[in-house]
Amino acid sequence: MGIFCCRRLLLSSAVFLLLTVLTAVPENAVFFGVPAEAASEQVLMAQDLFYNRLSAVDSLTLEDRRSVSYAEAAAAGELPASGVIFYLSIENTNGKWVFSFTGELPAEGKKAEYAKTYDSFYKILTEAGSSIQAVMTNLFASGAEAEEEPKAEGAPLALSIESLAGTWSGEDLIDKIVILRSGRGFAIYENGATMNLTVAVSGSTVTFTQSGRPNASFYPDLPRQIALVSAQNAPPISWAMQLVGENTMKGIKTTLVPVVSNGEVVSAEQSQVDVSWSRQTN
Repeated sequence: MGIFCCRRLLLSSAVFLLLTVLTAVPENAVFFGVPAEAASEQVLMAQDLFYNRLSAVDSLTLEDRRSVSYAEAAAAGELPASGVIFYLSIENTNGKWVFSFTGELPAEGKKAEYAKTYDSFYKILTEAGSSIQAVMTNLFASGAEAEEEPKAEGAPLALSIESLAGTWSGEDLIDKIVILRSGRGFAIYENGATMNLTVAVSGSTVTFTQSGRPNASFYPDLPRQIALVSAQNAPPISWAMQLVGENTMKGIKTTLVPVVSNGEVVSAEQSQVDVSWSRQTN
């Protein structure tokens, strides 16, 4: 009974505790199950949690193949040749939980794995967001950074999505902003939330606009109850940025900000704030 109570609690609070992940571009994806010999009640709970989190991603069309393990599909020659493949491995060895979450892009020959050994099974569930974030970032973001060509010394700065591709940071409460060559990106908040972004360049200005479903966790500087109400009808968060150095952007962010009365936050209103981003170069 304790397991099912925990299951309900984790699934109902997943929006806040776990990362809502995304892909760089719309993708078909397949989620394979764990091998039958490993399919204990606890392992199936973790499998369902990861599947549900990936199912919530707007840009993924996820096929449920939990009835078949990755190894079985590979042996039968039934692995997809394109799109994204996801699968888990969880084993209890000498009282330790040996865990891995893997994503593959078979058409590109890319594979990303998050592996860790836990003392407690429930840490696998509470850290699911970190696992998913690590795999997705390695699959879809690291290549954008690695593909950047070095610029000749003294060459003028060219403002284009390709020149901006990479990982940026600098805002309070946002861990990183990843820009991809596809014209999309994502912002990863310190609270675990992830926002899909569309990226557009016009003249000397690059605009980033929130896409996908609204999320109260995109407003971490608001009290939670005010954020939950305000996010429902809030316009998309956006940034209008300009490149002021090869690795620096500055501009204006349009978002909800707290309205304070008598020293307390009583509501939220749309406003503009100055922001600065720096490219992560290491």
